[in-house]
Amino acid sequence: MELLQFRIRAHTVVADTHWITVKGGVNILASEDSKAVQAVFELLQTIQPPSSSHLQPLIENTRKTVSQHGHTKHVLTQKKTAAFAIFSADSTLVKNLAMIDEALYELDRIEVGRRIDHSRWMNFVELSSSTRWSEIDQQLRQLLNDLTRPYPPELLQPLKEMIALRKGTDRLHRGLDKALINQLTALSTALDPAQKKIYAILLHATQRSQRFIRAKKEIYPQIPFFIHLTDQRDQNNHLPLTLLTELLNKQSMPLSASLLKKVNQRIKSMFSPTPSPAKVATQGKTISLTANFSSMPHLIQSLAALHQILFGHLPVFLIDGLQSSPENIDKILSTLELLRGGRNILAVNNSQITTCRQRMKQVSITSDHNWQR
Repeated sequence: MELLQFRIRAHTVVADTHWITVKGGVNILASEDSKAVQAVFELLQTIQPPSSSHLQPLIENTRKTVSQHGHTKHVLTQKKTAAFAIFSADSTLVKNLAMIDEALYELDRIEVGRRIDHSRWMNFVELSSSTRWSEIDQQLRQLLNDLTRPYPPELLQPLKEMIALRKGTDRLHRGLDKALINQLTALSTALDPAQKKIYAILLHATQRSQRFIRAKKEIYPQIPFFIHLTDQRDQNNHLPLTLLTELLNKQSMPLSASLLKKVNQRIKSMFSPTPSPAKVATQGKTISLTANFSSMPHLIQSLAALHQILFGHLPVFLIDGLQSSPENIDKILSTLELLRGGRNILAVNNSQITTCRQRMKQVSITSDHNWQR
């Protein structure tokens, strides 16, 4: 899955953003406002955070009220989405999901949102996750009309009442699907062969929402982690290295010498073009970058290698480089460019854009006056 677009809203220190396009490679977010960059990155990270602690900004840093047409309304945290992201669906994922429902062969893009109350939702863009009542109404009425055997009223009456109350636009989900399945199952025991064919079609259509729920459960673990890092001049160990251990815990993978060896080998294979690739070692019950390997590029290298080992793909790095020196920006860019197939975002100030242009032949730059409403 690749990140294609995102937007955030409801943060206390920044206006809601437009949809921001993310291209393959390194994407530059240019701004002089460090608080705005922090706001965007901390909310975007909640789409798939490394740990539950990264969900705290949803409660602590989002607006509690909104003003519309001169009226102030309280934000309903269970309904207000603060972060949106759209991903592409790769061919392998689509093939696996189509085994759950053939309609998922048409899957192209996946939208994921995180609400302020920490709950998350998922939509399949241009692909409905449930059946409309209008899609089954005619065949359901036909099935009832063709019944030749007398059925007890307690079986037929609830189904007839259900049909009478439904509108064509009603969706078969959120309990309505299960209620209809129960009604159809009660009728199924004495249907003739022709009626059983109609019954099977109706049952399949009604169960669509349940199959799509299964598909979504398969997708959530495939979303790459969003890792927010802040680089500052002359500062080592920019992020608590417990993050590496938290990623291990998510996979129930024990910290071992063989794993450390594998991580270091992966770092070397991925980043050998750099002058001195990172090295990791154990430090108590967590993983640490070894001495002389504690720069931001080294941290990126170690996290990228470990994430790829654990999950089979790269994370999305959200790097705040507004306080970075030009030399470190250059090193960060050279590291990110080696993440083949990655999609990452580096925030820089206007004076650093020249460094980015000199380092990269093709660079996608989004300035803050373009992404803030």
